[in-house]
Amino acid sequence: MARSQRAAGDDAERVDHEPDAVQTEDALQVDFDITVVGGEHGRRLAALQAEAVLDVLTWLHEHHRTGIATE
Repeated sequence: MARSQRAAGDDAERVDHEPDAVQTEDALQVDFDITVVGGEHGRRLAALQAEAVLDVLTWLHEHHRTGIATE
């Protein structure tokens, strides 16, 4: 079940996810935390993340086009 925490007057919200207890041998267990940031800090973070995603996609496109499959 997800839990949400928010400090008074804070732009960040933290959500912790706990996977269901039922698992099979083949199941992949994934644990993750989600932090939502708002305000000016959130806008700056979103711009940096968008730039990073664009850099990765550009790199992948260039390497796929040239046929290079290395790091």
